[in-house]
Amino acid sequence: MKSQLTPERHLSREIRTHLRKSLDAYYAKPVGYTAFEKPSSQADWWRHLENAIRVRSADGEKVRVLEIGSGMSGFAGYLEQHGIRDLVELHAHDVTSHNVEWLSSAADQVHIGEISEIDLPGEFDIIFSTYVLEHVSNPWMHLETLWKQLVPPRNSVGGGSLFLISPRYDLFGYLCPASRHEPPFSKLKLLMIQWEARCRAIIAGEPQFLIQTDPAVFHRPFFPDADAVHWVSLHDIRAWARAKGSTLRRLRSTPTRLLSKQWLIRNHATLAVEILRS
Repeated sequence: MKSQLTPERHLSREIRTHLRKSLDAYYAKPVGYTAFEKPSSQADWWRHLENAIRVRSADGEKVRVLEIGSGMSGFAGYLEQHGIRDLVELHAHDVTSHNVEWLSSAADQVHIGEISEIDLPGEFDIIFSTYVLEHVSNPWMHLETLWKQLVPPRNSVGGGSLFLISPRYDLFGYLCPASRHEPPFSKLKLLMIQWEARCRAIIAGEPQFLIQTDPAVFHRPFFPDADAVHWVSLHDIRAWARAKGSTLRRLRSTPTRLLSKQWLIRNHATLAVEILRS
């Protein structure tokens, strides 16, 4: 299939189906995919969830938390380490059963499959994903599904919170790693499409949710984000949240040396937000 970068709403049904089947086939037998091979830890970002859990548990009820795209998540261990596992009813989701044994040992309930097609048990106080959104081939539907699963506003805390952590692919001149297999002219074209989409989201308030239909992982051995089909944009997410009438709060990483590579990546090249349902 010819590679293209286009807003999600412009994808034909044929291309959507082909992309989803290709990704599912890849994730069924991933080779060298680190998220499926060893427990992950994102403590720097999870501390924000810890704070939200502590606030929401003040009424004495367990906080219902859903992790999207869990893989071999170490989140349950993080909760244990910080003494708040008993405050949480933890639900783990993934698109593949590859790590179901690991997840079943860590979470209270496990849900496998496309999130928009799962009958989830009730609403959640907190829904989060850590480096998952870039791998979602239907981001608009994905976000709409998660939004509907958040508890509505009911007390001084407000409604449920959606935490999203992922790379940003809307920085001018920066190409998503999934396009590394493209020739130079094609990369230039992708940059132009990226810039136009960013302008539409900022100026017109229209989220574009750019999808790359032929990522590098279908052509080369795995490397980080070679399978990133969604070019995540902070401007898209902000426009989507604004249309919901919700509050978006950017999350900050722990202090590192100013202008260091880690500082730039964590605080500028990463989408890290909390969207509160209001």
